[in-house]
Amino acid sequence: MDDLEIIKENVQPLRQGRKIDELKAALTHDINENDNRREMIRQKFENDIKQSKNDDEIFETYYKYINWIQQNYPGGGIKIKFAEILEKCIETFYKNEKYQNDERMLSIFLIYTNLVTTPIQFFKVVFKQNFGKKLSRFYIEWSYHLEMQHKYKKAIQVIKIGIENGAEPLSSLTRTLNDLEVRTMRF
Repeated sequence: MDDLEIIKENVQPLRQGRKIDELKAALTHDINENDNRREMIRQKFENDIKQSKNDDEIFETYYKYINWIQQNYPGGGIKIKFAEILEKCIETFYKNEKYQNDERMLSIFLIYTNLVTTPIQFFKVVFKQNFGKKLSRFYIEWSYHLEMQHKYKKAIQVIKIGIENGAEPLSSLTRTLNDLEVRTMRF
């Protein structure tokens, strides 16, 4: 664990955490061997996406690929243009009705919003296309970004829209709304 302590400052944090064995492998001292192995796996994912026959296969491959990148490129995947991979996936599926309220698609979208400089604008754009309308986490994250910019009334309004749209789980939205109203009473 001492080696990890030395280089952990270059590791991007993940909400769900990291698998320690994969993190150790990603940060191994044999950089050339590790880079070659990762590049081969990355190319396999890219080829699988190109060769997939239907949306389900393509989406599932993207989902696995993105999760693999997060675990195996602890520096954030800048070198392999992780943001572009996320963009391709989002552009391919965010208007597809089947994936608009899919938790996996939302998780990909949220990863991307943490990389862009204008996440609030991005939430607005996809919301207009009906993306995430039934997922409470979509509204909670959107509201969070608004709150971080001190746009408290808009943050509350977004949560209320989620409740009106019947987003699930409703209890998450009502709890978030109550907490947000308590926090904003100070302002």
